[in-house]
Amino acid sequence: MTLELGFRILCTVAAQGSVTSAQLADGLAIAEADLAFVVDELLNCGLLMRTHDAEPTAFGTTRLSTGPRLHTLGTVLRQSFPLPTVAWAQMRALADTTRETVTLNSYVPALGAAMCVAVASCDNSFQYGFEAGEVIPLHADARGWAILAHLPDAVAGALMKRELETGTEAAAAARKQIQAELPRLRQDAIHVSRGQVTPGAVSIVAPIVGQDFYPSSIVLTVPDFRFDDSAAHDLNGLVRGHARRIHEALQDLRSDWP
Repeated sequence: MTLELGFRILCTVAAQGSVTSAQLADGLAIAEADLAFVVDELLNCGLLMRTHDAEPTAFGTTRLSTGPRLHTLGTVLRQSFPLPTVAWAQMRALADTTRETVTLNSYVPALGAAMCVAVASCDNSFQYGFEAGEVIPLHADARGWAILAHLPDAVAGALMKRELETGTEAAAAARKQIQAELPRLRQDAIHVSRGQVTPGAVSIVAPIVGQDFYPSSIVLTVPDFRFDDSAAHDLNGLVRGHARRIHEALQDLRSDWP
């Protein structure tokens, strides 16, 4: 999907409330057939949805409107503001320094899960295609664990019970593993995962916590074939340092509030 065209489509639909495919093509001055693939991708992602007019119009009865995933993402961005805005400069700097993809994830109480709220891509020809709006179960991997570690114990316990409520041995093992990881995550402020977050990749995760936003995590993802074990210590320090600077920037912003 062409990112720029997808963004223009979303902006047009959001501004007008709903449009037919013909109206969208007319407004963007692009042939309807040339929009079809990108529109289908946005529909599949849940960023757009189709509705139907009760009465036919000159442009047809099927309309495009903003989808549930876009609504959820908007809610998250409002709840976590100014986190994505403040974090972006540090995310961009980390991605440019390492030439790897950086993502920002934030806890969403309404979902009882985390959501990716920003992605800083890199200039490497091979990189991972993360998307803002992806929902991340807190028990699933280190992106969620870094957030889970900084939720109140009662909330974290309830979420783990809900997400791992099956009585299987696998669920019991997962609970045990997470419970063992949380104290270390609170203390070390870093977690390195091989293949757990993204198959074939090394993910370095650091939490971002503060009083005025929900617990979040920043993640540097490196393909395993590009990961150099001798550079692991430096990469850990970079991720931890950028997470700390995001926290400090948020604290500075908070001190300027009336």
